[in-house]
Amino acid sequence: NAWKRMSKDFDGIVIGISGGEPFLLKGFIPLLNSLPENVRYEITSNLSFNVDDFLSFENIRKRCLGVVCSFHPSNLERNGNYIECFFEKVKKLTALRYTRVNFVAAPSNLKFYDRISDFCDENHIGLHVDRYVSLGEWMPFTAEESEFAARIIAGDRQQPSGERWTVLCNGGNAYIALLPDGSIYPCLKKAESREDFVGNVFSAAVHLND
Repeated sequence: NAWKRMSKDFDGIVIGISGGEPFLLKGFIPLLNSLPENVRYEITSNLSFNVDDFLSFENIRKRCLGVVCSFHPSNLERNGNYIECFFEKVKKLTALRYTRVNFVAAPSNLKFYDRISDFCDENHIGLHVDRYVSLGEWMPFTAEESEFAARIIAGDRQQPSGERWTVLCNGGNAYIALLPDGSIYPCLKKAESREDFVGNVFSAAVHLND
Protein backbone atom coordinates (compact mmCIF):
# COMPACT_ATOMS: atom_id res chain seq x y z
CA ASN A 1 0.00 0.00 0.00
CA ALA A 2 2.88 2.35 0.80
CA TRP A 3 4.47 1.77 -2.60
CA LYS A 4 1.13 2.42 -4.30
CA ARG A 5 0.82 5.78 -2.52
CA MET A 6 4.41 6.76 -3.30
CA SER A 7 4.30 5.64 -6.91
CA LYS A 8 1.56 8.13 -7.73
CA ASP A 9 4.11 10.94 -7.48
CA PHE A 10 6.57 9.45 -9.99
CA ASP A 11 6.61 8.26 -13.57
CA GLY A 12 8.75 5.31 -12.54
CA ILE A 13 10.39 3.83 -9.46
CA VAL A 14 13.22 1.31 -9.29
CA ILE A 15 13.62 -0.69 -6.06
CA GLY A 16 16.77 -2.60 -5.12
CA ILE A 17 15.82 -5.60 -2.97
CA SER A 18 18.68 -7.22 -1.08
CA GLY A 19 18.84 -9.17 2.16
CA GLY A 20 19.31 -11.57 3.92
CA GLU A 21 17.44 -13.77 1.50
CA PRO A 22 14.29 -11.93 0.31
CA PHE A 23 12.59 -15.10 -0.94
CA LEU A 24 12.35 -16.34 2.67
CA LEU A 25 9.69 -13.68 3.22
CA LYS A 26 6.30 -15.37 3.19
CA GLY A 27 4.25 -14.18 0.24
CA PHE A 28 7.22 -12.45 -1.40
CA ILE A 29 6.43 -13.51 -4.98
CA PRO A 30 2.73 -12.51 -4.78
CA LEU A 31 3.89 -9.21 -3.28
CA LEU A 32 6.13 -8.56 -6.29
CA ASN A 33 3.30 -9.52 -8.60
CA SER A 34 1.00 -6.94 -6.96
CA LEU A 35 3.33 -3.92 -7.14
CA PRO A 36 2.07 -0.92 -9.16
CA GLU A 37 2.64 -0.77 -12.92
CA ASN A 38 5.33 1.93 -12.70
CA VAL A 39 7.52 0.07 -10.18
CA ARG A 40 10.52 -1.92 -11.40
CA TYR A 41 12.98 -3.80 -9.21
CA GLU A 42 16.26 -5.66 -9.00
CA ILE A 43 16.63 -8.57 -6.56
CA THR A 44 19.76 -10.00 -4.95
CA SER A 45 19.28 -13.66 -4.08
CA ASN A 46 21.16 -16.90 -3.40
CA LEU A 47 18.61 -18.58 -5.76
CA SER A 48 17.15 -20.81 -3.03
CA PHE A 49 13.72 -20.47 -4.64
CA ASN A 50 11.78 -22.04 -7.50
CA VAL A 51 12.84 -20.02 -10.54
CA ASP A 52 10.14 -21.54 -12.76
CA ASP A 53 7.39 -20.41 -10.36
CA PHE A 54 8.96 -16.97 -10.16
CA LEU A 55 9.08 -16.55 -13.94
CA SER A 56 5.56 -17.91 -14.43
CA PHE A 57 4.10 -14.52 -13.44
CA GLU A 58 3.84 -12.26 -16.47
CA ASN A 59 3.93 -9.12 -14.31
CA ILE A 60 7.18 -10.26 -12.71
CA ARG A 61 8.80 -10.94 -16.07
CA LYS A 62 7.82 -7.44 -17.21
CA ARG A 63 8.81 -5.53 -14.06
CA CYS A 64 11.82 -7.37 -12.68
CA LEU A 65 14.85 -5.76 -14.28
CA GLY A 66 17.16 -8.54 -13.18
CA VAL A 67 18.47 -10.81 -10.46
CA VAL A 68 21.94 -10.61 -8.94
CA CYS A 69 22.73 -14.26 -8.22
CA SER A 70 24.95 -14.69 -5.16
CA PHE A 71 27.16 -17.76 -5.44
CA HIS A 72 27.60 -19.63 -2.13
CA PRO A 73 29.98 -22.61 -2.45
CA SER A 74 29.24 -23.57 1.17
CA ASN A 75 25.97 -25.00 -0.17
CA LEU A 76 28.02 -27.82 -1.72
CA GLU A 77 28.03 -29.42 1.73
CA ARG A 78 24.24 -29.75 1.62
CA ASN A 79 23.81 -30.34 -2.10
CA GLY A 80 26.52 -32.03 -4.11
CA ASN A 81 24.93 -30.76 -7.35
CA TYR A 82 24.82 -27.18 -6.10
CA ILE A 83 26.98 -25.67 -8.84
CA GLU A 84 25.05 -27.38 -11.65
CA CYS A 85 21.71 -26.35 -10.08
CA PHE A 86 22.98 -22.79 -9.62
CA PHE A 87 24.09 -22.57 -13.26
CA GLU A 88 20.75 -23.97 -14.47
CA LYS A 89 18.79 -21.37 -12.47
CA VAL A 90 21.02 -18.51 -13.65
CA LYS A 91 20.44 -19.54 -17.27
CA LYS A 92 16.67 -19.48 -16.76
CA LEU A 93 16.87 -16.00 -15.25
CA THR A 94 18.42 -14.64 -18.45
CA ALA A 95 14.79 -14.32 -19.58
CA LEU A 96 14.89 -11.03 -17.63
CA ARG A 97 16.59 -7.87 -18.92
CA TYR A 98 19.85 -8.73 -17.24
CA THR A 99 21.34 -11.34 -14.95
CA ARG A 100 24.57 -11.09 -12.98
CA VAL A 101 26.52 -13.52 -10.83
CA ASN A 102 28.02 -12.14 -7.64
CA PHE A 103 31.22 -13.88 -6.49
CA VAL A 104 32.93 -13.10 -3.19
CA ALA A 105 36.72 -13.35 -3.39
CA ALA A 106 37.09 -15.25 -0.12
CA PRO A 107 39.89 -17.80 0.35
CA SER A 108 37.41 -20.70 0.44
CA ASN A 109 35.81 -19.54 -2.83
CA LEU A 110 38.82 -18.81 -5.05
CA LYS A 111 39.07 -22.37 -6.36
CA PHE A 112 35.66 -21.91 -7.99
CA TYR A 113 36.53 -18.65 -9.74
CA ASP A 114 37.70 -20.08 -13.07
CA ARG A 115 34.62 -22.30 -13.36
CA ILE A 116 32.27 -19.41 -12.58
CA SER A 117 34.12 -17.05 -14.93
CA ASP A 118 34.04 -19.58 -17.80
CA PHE A 119 30.30 -20.15 -17.28
CA CYS A 120 29.58 -16.42 -17.37
CA ASP A 121 31.73 -15.89 -20.47
CA GLU A 122 30.11 -18.78 -22.34
CA ASN A 123 26.59 -17.57 -21.53
CA HIS A 124 27.20 -13.79 -21.82
CA ILE A 125 26.29 -13.25 -18.17
CA GLY A 126 27.79 -10.45 -16.10
CA LEU A 127 30.18 -11.43 -13.30
CA HIS A 128 30.78 -9.15 -10.34
CA VAL A 129 33.57 -9.90 -7.87
CA ASP A 130 33.18 -8.57 -4.33
CA ARG A 131 36.18 -7.64 -2.23
CA TYR A 132 36.41 -9.97 0.75
CA VAL A 133 36.67 -8.07 4.07
CA SER A 134 39.65 -5.90 3.13
CA LEU A 135 41.39 -8.82 1.46
CA GLY A 136 41.39 -11.30 4.29
CA GLU A 137 41.08 -9.64 7.69
CA TRP A 138 38.49 -12.20 8.73
CA MET A 139 39.81 -15.37 7.04
CA PRO A 140 43.50 -14.94 6.16
CA PHE A 141 44.74 -15.63 2.65
CA THR A 142 47.86 -17.62 1.89
CA ALA A 143 50.42 -15.66 -0.12
CA GLU A 144 49.29 -17.41 -3.33
CA GLU A 145 45.60 -16.82 -2.59
CA SER A 146 46.26 -13.19 -1.75
CA GLU A 147 48.00 -12.60 -5.10
CA PHE A 148 45.23 -14.41 -7.00
CA ALA A 149 42.45 -12.44 -5.25
CA ALA A 150 44.27 -9.14 -5.67
CA ARG A 151 44.67 -9.66 -9.41
CA ILE A 152 40.97 -10.44 -9.82
CA ILE A 153 39.88 -7.49 -7.70
CA ALA A 154 42.29 -5.10 -9.43
CA GLY A 155 40.01 -5.23 -12.46
CA ASP A 156 42.72 -5.99 -15.01
CA ARG A 157 40.88 -7.41 -17.99
CA GLN A 158 43.98 -8.85 -19.61
CA GLN A 159 47.04 -10.19 -17.85
CA PRO A 160 50.40 -10.76 -19.59
CA SER A 161 49.61 -14.49 -19.65
CA GLY A 162 46.55 -13.73 -21.77
CA GLU A 163 44.12 -14.71 -19.02
CA ARG A 164 40.99 -12.59 -18.62
CA TRP A 165 40.06 -11.13 -15.25
CA THR A 166 36.79 -9.77 -13.95
CA VAL A 167 36.22 -6.10 -13.22
CA LEU A 168 35.20 -5.35 -9.63
CA CYS A 169 33.46 -2.00 -10.12
CA ASN A 170 29.84 -2.12 -11.31
CA GLY A 171 30.17 1.27 -13.02
CA GLY A 172 29.24 0.75 -16.65
CA ASN A 173 27.86 -2.69 -15.80
CA ALA A 174 24.92 -2.27 -13.43
CA TYR A 175 24.63 1.47 -13.91
CA ILE A 176 26.02 4.41 -15.88
CA ALA A 177 26.39 8.16 -15.44
CA LEU A 178 24.32 10.02 -18.02
CA LEU A 179 24.95 13.75 -18.42
CA PRO A 180 22.36 16.26 -19.69
CA ASP A 181 24.01 16.44 -23.11
CA GLY A 182 23.66 12.66 -23.51
CA SER A 183 27.30 11.82 -22.69
CA ILE A 184 27.76 8.42 -21.05
CA TYR A 185 30.43 7.56 -18.47
CA PRO A 186 30.79 4.44 -16.31
CA CYS A 187 30.06 6.38 -13.09
CA LEU A 188 29.78 9.90 -11.68
CA LYS A 189 33.42 9.89 -10.60
CA LYS A 190 34.51 9.22 -14.19
CA ALA A 191 32.03 11.79 -15.48
CA GLU A 192 33.49 14.48 -13.20
CA SER A 193 37.00 13.82 -14.48
CA ARG A 194 35.76 13.12 -18.03
CA GLU A 195 37.56 9.77 -18.05
CA ASP A 196 36.54 6.62 -19.95
CA PHE A 197 33.97 8.28 -22.18
CA VAL A 198 31.59 5.59 -23.46
CA GLY A 199 29.66 7.55 -26.07
CA ASN A 200 26.52 9.59 -26.41
CA VAL A 201 23.08 8.15 -25.80
CA PHE A 202 21.75 10.00 -28.86
CA SER A 203 24.23 8.25 -31.15
CA ALA A 204 22.93 5.27 -33.09
CA ALA A 205 26.39 3.70 -32.74
CA VAL A 206 26.02 3.32 -28.96
CA HIS A 207 24.63 0.00 -27.74
CA LEU A 208 24.57 -0.15 -23.95
CA ASN A 209 24.16 -3.94 -23.83
CA ASP A 210 27.66 -4.23 -25.31
